[in-house]
Amino acid sequence: MYVCMYVRMHASHAFIFCKLKCKLWLFRLVEEVHEIGDSVEQLQEKMADVEKALQQLQQTRQTLEYDLSVKNNSIHVDRELCLSWRKSFDMCPRRSVYH
Repeated sequence: MYVCMYVRMHASHAFIFCKLKCKLWLFRLVEEVHEIGDSVEQLQEKMADVEKALQQLQQTRQTLEYDLSVKNNSIHVDRELCLSWRKSFDMCPRRSVYH
C-alpha cells in the first residue's frame, strides 16, 4: 500500500515536473519567436535604408554620366570643329604700319 502511494506520489511529482519543464520550454520558445520577430523588423528597416541609398547612388551615377557626356561632347566640338578655325587666326599681333 505504501509502495502504491509512493509510486502515485512520485508519478504525480514527475508529471508536475514534466509539465513545468514543458511550460518553461514553451516560454523560451515564445521568447525566441519574439526575438526573431524583432530581428526581422530591424533587418527590414536596414533593407529599406540600403534600398534608399542605392536609389540615391543610381541617381548620382546618372547625373555623373550625363555630365561626362556633355564634357566629352564639348571636347569633341573644341577639337574637331573649333581648333582648325582657331588655327587660321594669327595670334601674333603685327605692328601697325600707320605710326
